[in-house]
Amino acid sequence: MTALLDNIEKNVRDITADNLILPSSNMIFNAFKHSTYEDISAVIIGQDPYHQTVDMNGHTVNQAMGLAFSVPEGVKSLLH
Repeated sequence: MTALLDNIEKNVRDITADNLILPSSNMIFNAFKHSTYEDISAVIIGQDPYHQTVDMNGHTVNQAMGLAFSVPEGVKSLLH
């Protein structure tokens, strides 16, 4: 499993810096930071519904954070 994830992550990282990829590289596979592999029964890989950057108090913030239907605290989501 980890070899497959490493390959996907490498392909994403190989995309040139000219392209905006969300979530940011430190949040790719963010869900795995909140659980252990032993606790995971299924992984659904898909498109994050939050794919924009927003301005918060003069700072650009990515909506996407690698978790389904989740945005950073203080960022407006589709559900609000």
